[in-house]
Amino acid sequence: MYYMIADSIVMSESLLSTTGLSLERLRSFLTVADAGGIAQAAAGDVVKQSQYSRQLRELEAFFGAELTARKGRQLHISAHGRRLAELTRLHFQALEDFRREMADEPRSFSLGAGGSVLEWLLAPVFKEVSATIPSATWKLENHRSSELVDRIADGRLDFAIVRGDAVAQNLPRLKLATLSYVAAIPNKEAKRFAGYQQLSLSQLTTLPLALPTASGQMHEAIEEAFARAGLALRPAVVCQGSLQVHALVAAGSCAAILPSITPVESFTTFALPQMSSYKRPLVLHWNRRQMERRAIGMEVIRAMARELAI
Repeated sequence: MYYMIADSIVMSESLLSTTGLSLERLRSFLTVADAGGIAQAAAGDVVKQSQYSRQLRELEAFFGAELTARKGRQLHISAHGRRLAELTRLHFQALEDFRREMADEPRSFSLGAGGSVLEWLLAPVFKEVSATIPSATWKLENHRSSELVDRIADGRLDFAIVRGDAVAQNLPRLKLATLSYVAAIPNKEAKRFAGYQQLSLSQLTTLPLALPTASGQMHEAIEEAFARAGLALRPAVVCQGSLQVHALVAAGSCAAILPSITPVESFTTFALPQMSSYKRPLVLHWNRRQMERRAIGMEVIRAMARELAI
């Protein structure tokens, strides 16, 4: 035990005997890392930009590593910088947890997902999900799956609900659901298909169709399905996401293809056999080190996944 304490003291003295390291510098560096670069963090403030540049140079001198890399005319965070940012977030979070514990304040946790998943999957069971970590406050964030995975990796998020194929095989995940796609038809138009359990894509082409953004995976799946059926895809409107599409269908303005978890409001859903091969697994994803530091065990994570599973 004596040797362990002595080694710890030596390491601390070695770390702190050189100037250039401080909580203020690390906080500024984290601000720059979260913003994506010095110019973005400064937001046009030349004084702040100069301050951030100086503090980053001092941290680079202290660690003997380049924390930024130039891309074109702007500086961005380097691979070494991203690693330092992750370490800094983890330690700042641990200190904040300790401060809250001493002040008898609830700890704060974050959970991210796409907008439709937050609204259609999480919201109905949020009371039960939040109860898995008693007396905690929560921050919900809306991002695409790829960004959610990045935010889990560097500690900006505690939990995320993402597509299964967005998470590398060696990273932790628990399966929640496998989503399929359904045809969503306003009730007034659905009368034409009374008695039908399923529809074909060609039947959908007789209706004004709303689609999610052309850059998304769901849009690509719909495009591919139409191409395989030899049909032209001519949407009446392209929206930024499934929530806007859902709103148009609920208002009776358009038909659409939506995930199977969509709540049915003022419209009718039908199976789409031509899209039966397009499955979308959803998983709960987290960072092992972050959970260890925050003392969140697997029993808590499994309980959270059980509440979210459908």
